[in-house]
Parts: sequence; structure tokens; C-alpha cells
Amino acid sequence: MSVYAKVALGLCALGVSLMVGVFGALLWEGGEEVSSETGGSEESDSSKVQSGSSTSAEERAVGGETTQEAGEDTGKAASPEPVTLPDYEMVDERNAEGLRQIEVMTEARGEQQMRLIAEDLRSYAPRDGILLLDFNRQNGPPNGTGFAMVFDSRLAAADPNLSYTEEEEEAIFEEDGGIRVVSFKESEERDPNLVEEVEGLLSNL
Repeated sequence: MSVYAKVALGLCALGVSLMVGVFGALLWEGGEEVSSETGGSEESDSSKVQSGSSTSAEERAVGGETTQEAGEDTGKAASPEPVTLPDYEMVDERNAEGLRQIEVMTEARGEQQMRLIAEDLRSYAPRDGILLLDFNRQNGPPNGTGFAMVFDSRLAAADPNLSYTEEEEEAIFEEDGGIRVVSFKESEERDPNLVEEVEGLLSNL
């Protein structure tokens, strides 16, 4: 073999070695970049998961506090003040057959408190008759605060001076316990004729 042929073969072998080296280096760098990108993605996903868990925990904590506060407010609103028997004084009394009228001085304001007084004085109702209570208060309206009629029986509710129907008489005993309480403030709206009928009862005294 000639010298020129040997030199040519040597150059070819050197070129091949250089190409293999360069190609291997490129493959190594590409593998490191892929590994770096994969690790970064995993760290980012891990951070997102931790952040999401923290946010969910905070939302649950806030939700729990809100529910507790709502429960406390509901508990406070569910305890209405009880209606108690107010102080009162019987200052005058008049009697007729089947009817007794008593004037009562009291600071009671409203039908619930007047009803408690009427229930307390139920025993004053004449047999098969009507107990009529006139409620007044110091420095109150000149015509009084209101009145109550305590019926001893259904026969008393059928008094000719009153215009109750059979259904209304039944309701007085089944729903109101035999006591009809009316404040003058509401009587004009609910039963404007009732005041005149009570005055007809008083004409018998």
C-alpha cells in the first residue's frame, strides 16, 4: 500500500471518531435538559397540590366559623321573652242579674297581658253569666285601655245583647277558653260593633 493510501485511511478514521464523539456529547446534553424539565414540573405540581390543600383548609375553617356564628344568632333569636301577669287593682264593682262589671287599674298594654288578668279573675264570673272587666291605667286614654268578657257558660255567650253566631260562640270556648279580650285600639278594626254591644250590656246595671 502506498503512503498516500495510508494517510487517507488515517484521516477517515479520525473523522469518524470525531463525529461519534460530537454525537455522544449532544445526546448527553439533551438527556440532562429533559431530566431538568421533568424535575421542575414535578416540583411545580407538588407546590400546586400543597397550595390547594392549604386553601381548602382555610375555606373549611372560615366556613366552620360562619356556621358557628349563624348558629349562635339563631339560638339568641329563639328565646322570646315570656308574658307575665302584670300588677292590677280592682277599684270598682257593679252587679246585675247574670252580669258583673269590675273596673281594673293596670299598666297592662296589649291583649296578652289583659288576658292573664281575666284568667286570674275568672272566679268572679256569675253562674251562667258574664264577667265584664274594664281596663284602665293612670294617665291613659279617657275611654280606657280595653275590656274582657269572661263567659261562665255557652248560655252566657248567647246573651241577646251580643250578636255572636253559633260558630263564634263555639270558637270563644274552643279557641279562647271562654274569654274574649279586646283592646280599644284594635276593636274598631276587628269588630266595630262590639263596643256598642258591650254598652248595651252595661245598660242593665
